[in-house]
Amino acid sequence: MRISLAGVLLLSCLALPAFALPPIPKYIPVALEGKAEYKEYLTAFKASAKKCSSCHIPDGDKKAKGHALNDFGQAMHKHLDDKGFMAADKAKKMDEALKLFNEAWGKAVLEKNADGQTFNDLLKEGKNPGKNPDKKE
Repeated sequence: MRISLAGVLLLSCLALPAFALPPIPKYIPVALEGKAEYKEYLTAFKASAKKCSSCHIPDGDKKAKGHALNDFGQAMHKHLDDKGFMAADKAKKMDEALKLFNEAWGKAVLEKNADGQTFNDLLKEGKNPGKNPDKKE
């Protein structure tokens, strides 16, 4: 039996598990709504077409090792129970997912970037918390 290279590639692609990024952007407005200190950031976030750039490097390969996370994204990733968060979101247990998100956010915003600023200070100024190497913050 002879299988073409194209056939093998097609089968291997079909066998790969689906890749899905965490649905974090939909939790940010819910978590921050009504918090006066984040009003400017939340307004900018809601208006942004690139909501993922809060945690990811724009146009970065999110499937590559490190998921193209910027410094704030790395802080969130370190503190977020990814498996628990994704399971809760998939099961539509928004309260549980939001609790995990809030726990991670609360720890991540206290960390400092390479410039010595806390992510919380940047957020309070209405700035994107993540330092993205391709653009000036």
